[in-house]
Amino acid sequence: MSLNNKDQARDLFFEALDILNPAKEDPKRGDEVKEIYARIQNELDSIDNVKRLNQTDPIFNFAAHDSNPQIGEIILFNKNIYGANKNNNKIFQISETNFSLQDTVQISTQDGQIQAAIPYSNLILWKTNSKNLYSLNLNSNSLQKQKTDADEWKNGIGISSYFRSIYFLVPLENQIYKYTSGSSGWSKPKDSIDNSKADISKAISFDIDGYIYVLNQNGSCIKFSKGNPIPDFSLKDTPPPFDKIEDPVTIKTS
Repeated sequence: MSLNNKDQARDLFFEALDILNPAKEDPKRGDEVKEIYARIQNELDSIDNVKRLNQTDPIFNFAAHDSNPQIGEIILFNKNIYGANKNNNKIFQISETNFSLQDTVQISTQDGQIQAAIPYSNLILWKTNSKNLYSLNLNSNSLQKQKTDADEWKNGIGISSYFRSIYFLVPLENQIYKYTSGSSGWSKPKDSIDNSKADISKAISFDIDGYIYVLNQNGSCIKFSKGNPIPDFSLKDTPPPFDKIEDPVTIKTS
């Protein structure tokens, strides 16, 4: 059934999990019930193409190369892994092949603490929390401060890109701002959403794939099309046991 009618199979599996939940704590049959529960969960994961990680192995020890590292941003790009230490703005380049350290560069802490990063063309853009934006050229492994036609960059908490534009999430202004690349640098910011129709003041993350998805502190998500929120949109079919999104951190589209 799980191959021929996925929706019906999913509903039946969920019903079975609901029935089993109270019995998981039974001291006499708890282990048996948990085994059945795990088998049903595996079937659900197969239907939903979910891969669960039971354990993870470290591939790189930042502490061996820097004191008290607080790695806040990880970017996988062009067969390398890039990680930034928020304490001192040191950016590590790590080979994705053998996980060895290739190089490091550093943004001055006088320009703020690295807050967010995204790949863009053959660059990685690094945004700090004091209205600065740097590009890391992957060919020369050099940093360059980026300029905007505005007096300064918006102080957003997140950054995303779509085609030739980058976007800043600025909950304090209830807005997502768009910057477009030009011959002289980046344009002035333009509003991307109609914020009279949606409240993103509690947003913590966002992503863009043509639509704009904004994740709020409470786990809810707003989807925008051409700047307008899509009515009745919500995140659905989140696989159990974490089907209720609590303490969200980030959102990514694929």
